[in-house]
Amino acid sequence: MTIRSRLTAQRRKGWLACLIGWLVFVAGMIGATMVNGWLGLLIVVGFLVFGGSVLYLLFGIRCPRCRNPLGYAIHYPQGRWFGVSEKIRFCCFCGVELDSELEE
Repeated sequence: MTIRSRLTAQRRKGWLACLIGWLVFVAGMIGATMVNGWLGLLIVVGFLVFGGSVLYLLFGIRCPRCRNPLGYAIHYPQGRWFGVSEKIRFCCFCGVELDSELEE
């Protein structure tokens, strides 16, 4: 497994959590307007999941070698939504090549 594939897997999990949080938030908004009751709790839960996943995408995805956050670098619009672009070849902090094998 390469460092790029690990970062791609982490990024996909973050995007999936972000999508689920957004859908729960919207479902809570629709449900709370139609039915008065505890469905307003879905709004809070969805917002917290969405916000937490955005923070994970920005600060939680880290270089496995130097442990510095790569969120801003790999989320810069380079043409790939759910993966790390091939244009980003090295870690911007320690210089490790992203296509090198991951050291366990």
